[in-house]
Amino acid sequence: MAEAEICTICQSLLRNGSDILITHCQHAFHAECIATNADKCTNKCPNCREAIQSFRDKLTGYENEKDKLKESLISNENDEDNWGCPLFTYKNSRNLNILTKNENLSSQTAIDDNEDSSPAIIYIPDLPADKSDTDLEQAIRSRLQQLYDIQVSKVQCCSHLGVAVIHLHNHKNKTFLVDVLKSISLFPNDHINVTCADKLEVTSYIVLDQNPTPPNINIVAQQWIDLYPSPHRPQFQTLSIQFPNIIKVTSFSIEELQAVTKYRVFQVEDQLAHIYTNVDCSYLEELPYLQPKLDNNRLFCFIATQLKMSDRAYADKDTCQQQADTLFQQIQSLPPAMKELKLKFYIQYNEQSSNALILASNSLHKWISMKFININGQLIFKSVNIASKLIIKPIPTGFSHRLIFDHPLFKNSIKEDIAKLSGECLVVEVNDKCVYDECLKRRVFEVNFNGDRLPLRILPYTTPDDPDNTEINVQHWYGTKMFNFKPDITQFDSHHPIFRYKWNSKIWLDQFMKNKTKSEGIRDENERRQNDFIQRMLRVTVMLNTMAAVRKHKFILEDSSTKSEVLIEHDSPLVTIVYNHQSKLTKIGETSTPPYSCTTVRVVNEDCIISYNTLVSSGMKPVLLNMANAKTPGGGYQKGDGAQEENIFRRSNYYRSLDYKLDQEQIQSTNNIRKYCSPTGQVVPFDVHQSLYPIDEYGAIYKVRTIQNLSTLHF
Repeated sequence: MAEAEICTICQSLLRNGSDILITHCQHAFHAECIATNADKCTNKCPNCREAIQSFRDKLTGYENEKDKLKESLISNENDEDNWGCPLFTYKNSRNLNILTKNENLSSQTAIDDNEDSSPAIIYIPDLPADKSDTDLEQAIRSRLQQLYDIQVSKVQCCSHLGVAVIHLHNHKNKTFLVDVLKSISLFPNDHINVTCADKLEVTSYIVLDQNPTPPNINIVAQQWIDLYPSPHRPQFQTLSIQFPNIIKVTSFSIEELQAVTKYRVFQVEDQLAHIYTNVDCSYLEELPYLQPKLDNNRLFCFIATQLKMSDRAYADKDTCQQQADTLFQQIQSLPPAMKELKLKFYIQYNEQSSNALILASNSLHKWISMKFININGQLIFKSVNIASKLIIKPIPTGFSHRLIFDHPLFKNSIKEDIAKLSGECLVVEVNDKCVYDECLKRRVFEVNFNGDRLPLRILPYTTPDDPDNTEINVQHWYGTKMFNFKPDITQFDSHHPIFRYKWNSKIWLDQFMKNKTKSEGIRDENERRQNDFIQRMLRVTVMLNTMAAVRKHKFILEDSSTKSEVLIEHDSPLVTIVYNHQSKLTKIGETSTPPYSCTTVRVVNEDCIISYNTLVSSGMKPVLLNMANAKTPGGGYQKGDGAQEENIFRRSNYYRSLDYKLDQEQIQSTNNIRKYCSPTGQVVPFDVHQSLYPIDEYGAIYKVRTIQNLSTLHF
């Protein structure tokens, strides 16, 4: 039996039961394919590109003609098995046992009515690039024969394109390979698996310069089509809103791929466009903080060094970090082998979302088989698709999420079980890329809420848009937003996202020590001022987090290896008693008997709160003496000063007693009780209009229940 003919538009067989159209240049196609693509292939043959009349005009009425043929028997008298036009000869092959075609469709080509026994073709779109065509052809033949008892009539491999065409003896084998098996292990020792496909679909990637405004995708697509003609128009899609400079191209023609491999770069609106073919695309999501911060080169160093490690070694944090740091020091002058490896990767890190895209040559079998990489001690698992997350806001109090879940815009695509409310923002993930793209086009929708039309905005998800899952680090705070503020906690509204960010004491301490070390060598006055600003802002950040912990009634306690949540008991009355020079500690006529026979005085060079906790642990009831600022509560703690009283404020809820006006919630709180010790020794309610400050020269303020790590402090 002669080799079966193929429609070069859909890459499927031209066989009995199909409606065939033959151009005057003697190329055959499925009529359905021509009808569908007529407006896209105007004036040129899809195969040889020879100029012909418009498909659109000549195919007018084709669908109607086709329906008529289905409804009635074909008359031999009228010879209705031929429908002619100046451009095509349409064969109604339902009445023919043998399909004939001049020259290209030989009369010797007979296709059996039994589809299972007719020849078939499948494709492999992801061949490895580091194997020769001969080795690949032999491997395909032998693996199919040995493992599945399938003999092939012909195998054509193009490793530089990553494509193989396999000719099978029957459709039964094709169905098994495409629908059941789906992939073949070609070289088990190298972990090389390839995909079995019914149609030729090969993915390439266009990477444009990372400019704020990349060219319109339609302009890029037209430039591609002009440079790389194809009988079937390729599909173009922006890969992700997070990587707007990368376009995914799906091609259906070997001729097109051959042209692309010759010229892998072109220009669009003064921007360079690089083409990556025969590559694996994967993502690394929610990458951890690094200092120095993560970038494309550092990511490459983590990947490159771990490619050579054993499974046990690349799960070890210190080993991975040390080897990545060592390689990064050579990044400007890499050894030849490492430089060659780097050329096989394209890595793009999105700092805003903490996600990375990685295009890697299909020859990098170890990378393709790896499940995760170790970055800063965290195992970051690779993913084939990036999560399609959205931010919907503002969500008012009492709002039912069902109004969003059931909205027709989302087409029931929201993963309801992982939707999360963060402040006024609802973070959702959709499982339909088309819905995701449509949402980002619309950017807003309305729902009925309490009898009104409530507009809700849609934003692409980024980590900073989700404060509850955002860590206070260099990327999100210390190296960026922190510099937009003054060292003053009073400027932060209680709804500011900083109060919801996750605290990381190790990162803060690292920043503080680096700044302190740097200050020792500064001589320039401007640099000294900048250094002082950073130091104050670091202390202000601590205070803001302390206030957040007090409001949430919980905080995270860290040690060398674990993190645990510590709950702060809800407020018992906060009692603050003010004394001045007129106050009497005891009533006249009363005498006090000392409860102890002696007093021991010890001078210890130790943190006062640590000493206090030590005494409490031994069963004593100490009082901590704070040599306070007489005019301002907490001294300069609001502006990040670094003295003793300021330090105590940053480590406790002391501010709620002495600086209660800072927090509007505390002004209204019935648990915040202020009293005054009168000249008669009575403790009476403090006038709401009176101020605690300035403290009398011979006065004091006594405070009960200051919480620090769940201990009760008396000041």
